[in-house]
Amino acid sequence: MQTTVSAVTSLSAGVDYISVTAKLPELREVLWAEAEKLMMDEEFAGNKRSPMSWKGMDGWKCGAITIMEKRGQYAVCQLRGSLAAAQWRRMHKAAENVTRFDIQVTVELEYSDVELGDRVYYAIKIGGSNLTDKRKYSIIANTTGGTTVYVGARQSMQFGRLYDKSAEQGQRAGKRWRYEVELKKTAAKRAADSLAELRENEPAYIAGTVYRWFDTRGVLPVFNAETSHITMEISRKPTDVEKQLEWLRVQVGPVIRRLVDDGRRESLEEVLGVEIGEFVWKQFPLSLFESNERKSNDGNIQNDDTRHRT
Repeated sequence: MQTTVSAVTSLSAGVDYISVTAKLPELREVLWAEAEKLMMDEEFAGNKRSPMSWKGMDGWKCGAITIMEKRGQYAVCQLRGSLAAAQWRRMHKAAENVTRFDIQVTVELEYSDVELGDRVYYAIKIGGSNLTDKRKYSIIANTTGGTTVYVGARQSMQFGRLYDKSAEQGQRAGKRWRYEVELKKTAAKRAADSLAELRENEPAYIAGTVYRWFDTRGVLPVFNAETSHITMEISRKPTDVEKQLEWLRVQVGPVIRRLVDDGRRESLEEVLGVEIGEFVWKQFPLSLFESNERKSNDGNIQNDDTRHRT
């Protein structure tokens, strides 16, 4: 169903999540080796590698990658956000099977529209449609001011959501909306295999697939899937080091600044065990996150907070 909305000023599409498995011993080794390379890249970028256990599997998590193994049975690798967008083909090639595959389209609106999710949901609920089953639609509002509309059953092989991406990222609510399709089991493998066969126009293919998925379920997207101005979604979540630096800037910075201004620089340097430069505060960036946001506005790149709705 069509809902009134402000003009779409930018449109990006990409893979947002992939989970792959391998059972054969030789393929498990290949998958683990490829995952290890990406994990080292994530560590180099400033993320911390941490051990983890889940459903009888043991492995590692670092930044946007997780690799686990149930010894002697199978290995699982998961990529999220920008890493999935950039490296999903690499893991797809190394794996035996794809168990989950998420694709998304993110639209930037000319004007903030915080009621888009409400209008979509109530248009279905009140208007009715032969294509929809009202029991499989729900809407949730969160404390950040954002709204999420769920399409389908969470446990099914195909599940969709429309949510306020800007509110989720702590930005102005209603400015950026995301249409996301989560595919599992055979639906995931079929979609990943089909996309892997393409050598070009990946964003356009994903945009068309997402558009048709929502449209056939009674939710007409606000974007035009035929446009030629579709960019690849390469959103990036802040690394562990960036989060730590931002915490220092917000929580510790003001205290240190106040002590320095009060003439306690030497005492502070003695306690911290570091020297505080004369111009340290002038050189310190306003905000690591704000710097990333400015970059995203210039290049249609968005920080990916992964929730991640996984």
